[in-house]
Amino acid sequence: SVDLIAFTGIRRSEICRLLPEHVDLVNGYILVTEKKRVHGQTTHRRIPIHKDIVEVLQRRGGRMPVFTSSTSTLSSGFRRAVKGTRFEKHGIGFHVMRHSIASRLLSKGLPVSAVAAILGHSTPKTTFDLYAHAFEKDIAEGIDQL
Repeated sequence: SVDLIAFTGIRRSEICRLLPEHVDLVNGYILVTEKKRVHGQTTHRRIPIHKDIVEVLQRRGGRMPVFTSSTSTLSSGFRRAVKGTRFEKHGIGFHVMRHSIASRLLSKGLPVSAVAAILGHSTPKTTFDLYAHAFEKDIAEGIDQL
């Protein structure tokens, strides 16, 4: 689950709703069931599967749910997975990893609208407001080029 979060930015609750039929290894995407975007209505978004998590998803294939349906079980598993690593030392949790993928994608030049789609934000403005710090280097470089 740590790799899944690191390469998709998927929310903890979304991992818990992940079913085998949501993982399409042939076409290379995960269909994420959302509950936040349109209140009272279930929506979905597709997240491309990074090559580094294919094996993890193959090992979990066929399980119902793919990981667990309990956020507390998922959280305790996450803590066990990072125990003794630099992630534990720095207090990195689920949401920090979600922020990390957003910042990394933005720093690679991915458009804010694409990052918003990956994270499941209702608008790119939400993404921009949350991750404006990721643009600080670009702003400084732009000023230097004047």
